[in-house]
Amino acid sequence: MAGLIGHVLNDLLTSGTVWWGWALGSGITAAFMGLIYVSKGFDPLNGLYTRKHIGLFVVYGIVGLALSLLFSGWFDIAFMGEPLTKEITQVTAAFISNVIVFLVLGVPAVIGYAKRNAKVSNLSVNK
Repeated sequence: MAGLIGHVLNDLLTSGTVWWGWALGSGITAAFMGLIYVSKGFDPLNGLYTRKHIGLFVVYGIVGLALSLLFSGWFDIAFMGEPLTKEITQVTAAFISNVIVFLVLGVPAVIGYAKRNAKVSNLSVNK
């Protein structure tokens, strides 16, 4: 929901027009990335994650980006009358740039968040 709502608000505030195909695509991306939370043991709030979790997160993220952008491109062609060649260019550029941002910023941010929340300490409480 955050991806969809954030995209709609951004469209409304910046241009006054919502591109619904792309807004729905943002929701699809967010839903796929959120699938990592159904993976047993993944709990970044408490610093719990494994390499397997990060691998799954990367797969969910890239698949989500691909499917959401294909949906967005299809939506623009089918309902907005956009030309196929324009959508191929747009979707390809968006996919490449989004995957790079996801891998360079998103994945390390999740790892950093989980590490920050890890409850590992050599401190003890004296009573």
